[in-house]
Amino acid sequence: MDNNYEYDKIDLDGPAFRLVRLHQGDCGDLSCDLFQAVLHQRDEIIPYEALSYTWGPTGGHHSLVVNDRKMSITANLYLALKSLRYPHSDRILWIDAVCINQSNVKERNHQVAQMSHIYKQASRVIFFLGNATFTTDAFMLFMQLRWRKIWAVAHEKTQALDDVPRQGLKSLLSRPWFRRVWILQEVANAKSAIVCCGNFAIAANIFAIAPIIFGIDPSVHCQSVIDIMPGPWR
Repeated sequence: MDNNYEYDKIDLDGPAFRLVRLHQGDCGDLSCDLFQAVLHQRDEIIPYEALSYTWGPTGGHHSLVVNDRKMSITANLYLALKSLRYPHSDRILWIDAVCINQSNVKERNHQVAQMSHIYKQASRVIFFLGNATFTTDAFMLFMQLRWRKIWAVAHEKTQALDDVPRQGLKSLLSRPWFRRVWILQEVANAKSAIVCCGNFAIAANIFAIAPIIFGIDPSVHCQSVIDIMPGPWR
């Protein structure tokens, strides 16, 4: 991935890693600061969220301004950052494609080796499923508004539920995110997580019971991912 940004060296003899401070805003260019931190220093490290997403095709024309220098990023990451950027406050994130110098093999291997610790130490993991559609928005909104009545709904006939959010859930379960090799590690190490699609987000433990509510049987692989999402049903 070509970029104009030049990474500072990182200490490869210890648990060093980088974090992104995504600048606030609701329009204009995406920008951030990239700074170094050290794992396992829980009393000193700034709380951060770790992003779990699908890279998608490379070679796009999207860019992120990092420390006043441009970095090329994939369309999927650009979409994720647009959705996750807060309008009035900065957000601290760990993002593999930005925080790791992908052109430095030694650094990449060092960071991959401690990736489970990065996800485990994150205050929250963001499962970003991609772009929103009318049906996925309907599903996410349904779960946001009605989760407190979830068990009452579960005892009703599923046919009584609106078919639009059901189609939205089916669409989300077919997303490439569920088929990524690294998903099981990222999900299993999350102590807390949210599921995001477009501009909507719901707690992972609420998402995990959605197939029961809508009477949907996910594929074996999807169900294995759902089963280890953080929450009382893990």
